[in-house]
Amino acid sequence: MTNPPVQLAVIGCGNFARSQHLPNLRHLPEARLAAVCDTHAPTAQSAAQTFAAGYATTELRDILNDDNIEAAVVAVRDDLQADIATALLQSGKHVYVEKPGATRDADFQKLIQARDQSDRLAVVGMQKRFSPAYRAVKAAFEHSGAPRNIFSRMADDAWRWAKGYPPGALIRHDACHLFDLLRLFTGSEVKTLHCLDSRPDDDAILIGFENGATATLLHSGHASMDFPKERFEAITDRGGVIMDDFVEVRVLGHPQLPARQTFSLIDPRSGDPIPDVEGLDDFLRLRRQAWQDWTEKGGIPKVIPNFLRDQGWRESLREFCAAIRNGNPHPPHASLEDARAASRIATLAEESRTRLGR
Repeated sequence: MTNPPVQLAVIGCGNFARSQHLPNLRHLPEARLAAVCDTHAPTAQSAAQTFAAGYATTELRDILNDDNIEAAVVAVRDDLQADIATALLQSGKHVYVEKPGATRDADFQKLIQARDQSDRLAVVGMQKRFSPAYRAVKAAFEHSGAPRNIFSRMADDAWRWAKGYPPGALIRHDACHLFDLLRLFTGSEVKTLHCLDSRPDDDAILIGFENGATATLLHSGHASMDFPKERFEAITDRGGVIMDDFVEVRVLGHPQLPARQTFSLIDPRSGDPIPDVEGLDDFLRLRRQAWQDWTEKGGIPKVIPNFLRDQGWRESLREFCAAIRNGNPHPPHASLEDARAASRIATLAEESRTRLGR
């Protein structure tokens, strides 16, 4: 007998939720969008109409008091996430809270306490764990050995989309993904960390792990829309793996593994693969075209190239719903403890920052 869909609410209906969570939920048979909540009434009403939610509200208490709602996705500002997620857990809801999950260690502790007392599931949206590309990277490590020397880069035009964030905030808001993946892939905790920044949100970080692995991270919010956002390279015992912008993974030195894998782009509005895009070169041409359309014609493209790559958002929500239905207390998501560990690495980077030329 097929399990009934999980009755879900989405808290926060801004650009990100409308670009990913809401359209993804619409295409998931495992979920039903029971309600949407946003403090801006027109935004909530528009989201409910566009994505066929049961109802719209501007009041969180309506979600907290609705016994038909089993779970909620929290997609609000970083500093609001912990209080809302805590209230949801205390009201008996399962919670998927967007990264970073909290901005202070004390708030993570409150979240963990609320989860333990409620006996409900609480996961954090470090969804890159679920992307086909990073799953291929992890599978390569399982065959070729743990990574010993890692290089990871995340760079995009955050100067455009993150204008409301204070200078230097992206190390916690965005690079938390990289910190989570590094802990996942190395299976180790950070022992030493050194951070240099040439300007706010332009960081170079060197990390040493307790098991002897090393990682070099370049993180910048000063790139452009046509710049490939993410690259991951790792050297294993012999050989290695390279991931380019979620569309291509290459494995070197291991003939028993596929030398090159490519992954489809996904249109979040329809949920369908985008035709005629095969591998990194095609995607770079698409990026360039979007950037030219923006710079020459004005206005933001209907779909930002970064949202076309399958970064695991839908699969992460699917497995969240499956864990609720199956009663799995330990799904493969980032736990609150994982998110707190990533946040602590961000704190180390903030405390270590030394700006050249000061």
